[in-house]
Formats: sequence, C-alpha cells, structure tokens
Amino acid sequence: MKNRGQSAMEYLMTYGWALILIVAVIVGLYYIMPKTSTVCTGLTNNMTITAYKLSGSALELEIANGSGKSITGVSVAGTCSSGTCASLVGTGDASAPLGNKFKETLTGSMAGDVAVDLNLSYNDGSFDQVATGRCSGRV
Repeated sequence: MKNRGQSAMEYLMTYGWALILIVAVIVGLYYIMPKTSTVCTGLTNNMTITAYKLSGSALELEIANGSGKSITGVSVAGTCSSGTCASLVGTGDASAPLGNKFKETLTGSMAGDVAVDLNLSYNDGSFDQVATGRCSGRV
C-alpha cells in the first residue's frame, strides 16, 4: 500500500507541471480569441453574400447573383432582431447581370452585439422576388 502512494506522488511531482502548463495555455487562448465574430448567412433564392463589413454606422454587403437570370430593382432592407440598432436603410435600385456581384450598403446606427435580418427584393424579369438572410456580430 505504501508503494502505491509513493508511486502516485512521484507521478504527480514529475508530470504535474505539464498539466498546469496545459491549463495555462487553454486559459490564455480563451482570453486571446475574439468573443464574437461577424457572420452573414443564408440568403435564399441562390443569392450569396460573398463579402461583408459591419460597423457602427453601416452594414456593407457584396452579393453574388446566382439566380439564373439578370436582376433589376434590387433593394435591401434590414431589421434589427437583437442588440441596439436603428432601422437600417439600403442604397437600393441596383441591378446585376447573371453571375455578377453587386454592392449594397445599409446605413443606420448600431451598437453592441447586433443581429440584422435582411430582406433583399428584386425583379428577375418575370416576377418580384425576395431573398432573406441574417448578419450578426459585435460593433
């Protein structure tokens, strides 16, 4: 019984520093890594957000037209579903040939952790369409 206790103590004394080092690295990484990142997801109707930038006064979007047709009359509106932000108004009236990208900017004041529900309205030559998505992040 005495040998087992001695063996356990020797193990802890020998390898305990490694366990402490592992815990210290995990704690350090937790504090270094950003708490939230900006994420834009899920435009429907084959529209894709290819680039985005969220700031305290605007949400800038670069959107790829994958709808299969050239589109006109594009307008984007944003509604704040969480966080502090005013009504977001898009620049509107863009157009994009099939496969091309276009930029839209939604302006309005935002602060803290925000989530913005997006509604992209456009005409594909036959019908008016609406694509929806969401952007969230910390301002």
